[in-house]
Amino acid sequence: MKWLIGILLTTGCLIWLTDGAHAQQKRFDVEECRKQAQAFARLDINCVLTVRAGERDLRAAPAYLQALLGDFECRIPLVFDKANVYGIWITKDRVNPPPLDVSCSILSGVTGGDITAVFDVDCVRNAGQWSCYPGLRNVDGLGPLAPVIEDFVNNEPVFPRFLAKHLARFD
Repeated sequence: MKWLIGILLTTGCLIWLTDGAHAQQKRFDVEECRKQAQAFARLDINCVLTVRAGERDLRAAPAYLQALLGDFECRIPLVFDKANVYGIWITKDRVNPPPLDVSCSILSGVTGGDITAVFDVDCVRNAGQWSCYPGLRNVDGLGPLAPVIEDFVNNEPVFPRFLAKHLARFD
């Protein structure tokens, strides 16, 4: 399952894992993708990752973003050949999967509605330490808040640290 690291790291940008009581409130459905990944003779992946999180999961975000986003559910379609994972997306000191389209529905909160975006994660290991760039771009459906969300995800240290920490667990 290590080959799925880059894809899961991208998803991790949507909801970073919390400790304690908040963790069980998240829904992170990867079962169909896991089955396809474990199917030895299957040469491709064609599934959808689903992530559901709420305002309490966004505790690192500024308060105004928490209220605006509320509860949300995101879907990330994965369609690719397994042969592309090692040597192309994952190399010795780099994890760089292709950009992933993400669509989210805001289920509560001030904004409501649907949002689309692209995650273009790039992680590099230097001197044994991973550093990651979430690469959130093309956020649509949030009007003037789109650049604020992109800036927060791409530049707030919590996301790159989250990605690097979880990638290091696979070393």
